[in-house]
Amino acid sequence: MFTLDKATLETIQKTFHVPTKPELLQELEALNSQVSPDIVKAANLIQTDVGLAGIILQTINSPIFGLNRQVADIKQAVIALGFKTVYSITVTSLIQQSFSKPASISLERFWDESLLIAQFCKHIAASLNSSLETDTMYCLGLIHNLGIAAMAIEYSDYKETLALANDPSSHQFTAVERIKHGNDHAEVGYVICEQWQLPSNICQIVAQHHNKDFLFDPAPFEQKEMYAILRLATNLYTHIKHQHYEGDWPNIRDELLEVLELGPKQVDTLEIELAEIAQKI
Repeated sequence: MFTLDKATLETIQKTFHVPTKPELLQELEALNSQVSPDIVKAANLIQTDVGLAGIILQTINSPIFGLNRQVADIKQAVIALGFKTVYSITVTSLIQQSFSKPASISLERFWDESLLIAQFCKHIAASLNSSLETDTMYCLGLIHNLGIAAMAIEYSDYKETLALANDPSSHQFTAVERIKHGNDHAEVGYVICEQWQLPSNICQIVAQHHNKDFLFDPAPFEQKEMYAILRLATNLYTHIKHQHYEGDWPNIRDELLEVLELGPKQVDTLEIELAEIAQKI
């Protein structure tokens, strides 16, 4: 289980402003824990924050969801997509609101990319014989790189750091960040997720998603499956958008496909399906 040492935790907490968990999210979590969440109560809660409701409706009405009609209010959104999906979008929208300050990268583009990766995660999870909830993977896809947004706000030269870390020849994304800034986005994202008391499995994968040895560690299989789906989604996203894979893909590919029980032809089929999703944007 991933934990941060006290010194690193204190450094991150001092360097980055981690907003307190909104009361609205706490109330939605209480509903989310119910077997049959009260849709009307959930919609009424979300609509108390006009800005949040607007962000959620804008997200839901984007081409990526492929709805055949415009969704005009939150209640319709919950009915159309289900409470758990709207809950995941709400979590991310609240995080977006909390990290809406000037940054060294385009946060609008960053969140658009996160939304697409979330859809990729959900599609892959639905395609597998998995016990994982697709909405759990959707939420993980949305927030796994949350620390990047925080670092882009904090560091004026973070865009240059990203360029170095994203180089296909780089096998150590987070190592590049630590050399330049003393911390990395996986650890920063983990602290924020823990502060907001998000599900433990999500917090763990946010922390570990650049750990190329994670699939060999004695972690619960559910976490390994979450890691594998997320990393397959991000690598196929990178291949579709930029015609190359992430730098550490050769190190994790074989074990990742074994965990997911996928062969090369199945991955090729998934990539074709995901490319079609990406074209809707």
